[in-house]
Amino acid sequence: MKNISTYKDKILQFIEHKGLSKNKFYIETGLSNGTLDKKSGLTIKTAEKIFSTYKDLSVEWFFRNKGEMIIGAYKTEEGNALNIAAEPGKEYLETRVKDLEQENKMLKGVINKFLGEDNSHNGKSASG
Repeated sequence: MKNISTYKDKILQFIEHKGLSKNKFYIETGLSNGTLDKKSGLTIKTAEKIFSTYKDLSVEWFFRNKGEMIIGAYKTEEGNALNIAAEPGKEYLETRVKDLEQENKMLKGVINKFLGEDNSHNGKSASG
């Protein structure tokens, strides 16, 4: 993971993790459009709006670089953070399903190659 140097970079990382657009983030928090694009820093009032809207965003991670970004998250063996405390949003779940579908397709290909079968050209899958 890259080193996040500014608070705005951390917010952008959080938005990406949640699968939000900046516009949706601005609407949900009540912040003005372009807040994250301005050269000025974040104010306490802005931080309060963000943390009161997204209660799963870890203050420890945000301000002290300690722990996981999401409260209640833990790391899988692959190093991916999973959130077990807060209910994931629809956008996150849709993205996760697409990622898992791609991974499943790739794994089926690996299994087929391992078994010496290449059924990709005739529409058959590894399961039948």
